[in-house]
Amino acid sequence: GLLREKMFAAETNVEAEREMRAISEAADAFYSSLETTSLLEALAGLARNAGVSHSLGDGIASASLLVDLSPNNCAFWNIYGLLLEAGGYFSKAFEAFTRSEQLAL
Repeated sequence: GLLREKMFAAETNVEAEREMRAISEAADAFYSSLETTSLLEALAGLARNAGVSHSLGDGIASASLLVDLSPNNCAFWNIYGLLLEAGGYFSKAFEAFTRSEQLAL
C-alpha cells in the first residue's frame, strides 16, 4: 500500500536525478570543450556523450549534424556509424562506416 507507493516514488526520483545528472555532465563536457577545441570537435563530443550517457537519439541527431557540417571527416563518419549501429540502424551504420573508410584512404 502506502509504503510501496513511497518506495516507488523514491526510486522514480532517484532515476530522474541520475538522468538529470547525466544530462548535466554531458552539457558540462560540451561547454568545456568549446573553450579548448573547435565547434565541430565539441559537437563530436556532444554526440559521443549523449549517445553513451543519456540519449542515443540525441547522439545520433548530433552526429548527423556533424557529418552534414563536415562531410569529409572520416572520424566523424565513424562516430555516426557507431551511434547508428547502437541504435539498431544497421544499413545506415554500414553506409556511415563505408564512407568513413573511403575518406581514410
